[in-house]
Amino acid sequence: MRSAHSYKIARICTYYTEVISMASYVAPALREKFESLSTELKDCILEHNVRLNTLQDLIQVLEKIVAEGEQ
Repeated sequence: MRSAHSYKIARICTYYTEVISMASYVAPALREKFESLSTELKDCILEHNVRLNTLQDLIQVLEKIVAEGEQ
C-alpha cells in the first residue's frame, strides 16, 4: 500500500514529466549518494530535469520537492 507521501511525490513527478522533457545529470561524485535513495525519489529527482554536480544541488532539489508536496 502506498503512503499519502508516495502519492504526493507521484503526483508532483507526473506533472513535471508532462511539462518538461529535458535530461537530468548526476555527477559521478554524487552517484553513490544518489543511488542510496529510494527508486521513487530518484525518479522524481530525475523528472525535475536538474544537473546534480554537488551535494548542495541535490539538497536544493530535495527541498523543492518537499515544498511542492506541501502546496
